[in-house]
Amino acid sequence: MLLYLSNNKHVTSVKVDASFNMTIQASNYASFYDDARQAWSLHFTSTEDAVKLAKEIAVCKANSVGPAFSQLLKQDLVLGEGQPVDKGDSVEVVYTGCLLENNGIGKVFDSNDKGFRFKVGAGKVIRGWDEGTVGLCKGGRRVLIIPSSLAYGSQGVSGRIPPNANLVFDVEVKKVKHSKEKKQEVTIATPPKIDTPPIDRKSSDTVRDRTQSFEDQLVQSGSIDD
Repeated sequence: MLLYLSNNKHVTSVKVDASFNMTIQASNYASFYDDARQAWSLHFTSTEDAVKLAKEIAVCKANSVGPAFSQLLKQDLVLGEGQPVDKGDSVEVVYTGCLLENNGIGKVFDSNDKGFRFKVGAGKVIRGWDEGTVGLCKGGRRVLIIPSSLAYGSQGVSGRIPPNANLVFDVEVKKVKHSKEKKQEVTIATPPKIDTPPIDRKSSDTVRDRTQSFEDQLVQSGSIDD
């Protein structure tokens, strides 16, 4: 990747491989380290421009390792808010799935803009999804480039996904239900000792804790709160 100023002056370059990391930040900023390990920050005029470059970065990562790659590749597109998703949490996502072909993002084989629900890490979706959605937050968006070994393998999906196909998913988290809710900690202060005769008092108070589409292959689970 080459970086130029507005007057076409070359300022830096960086090799984009599977280890390259471009960090998406708030207000349409992104940061990365160049080949000399110097930090750079980019500001985009719109979220769409930031997303476009981030997707191209993800494809470059995949192309750098060739079509027989076996590792999940991911690139954040938009930051979310709140506690990150972890295994055991339930999420509702919208997504677009494409084939990775001709060194780029190819044919769309499925999409869902109404919301699809699943429990992360429960093995009810392809492994690339179980691993790739960990760390996302509500409102977060990420592109996942999934090797066939973490998707549908040598079987594929008849009429949609060829055998041994690598896939590209653009996934956005709409809702999250965390499996481990933080319990409220209740602290009871000890009253100061006074030198007067104690008063007998009975109390029964206790403290209680308050506490037939393509997606048919991705089994839904429980309700998810907004």
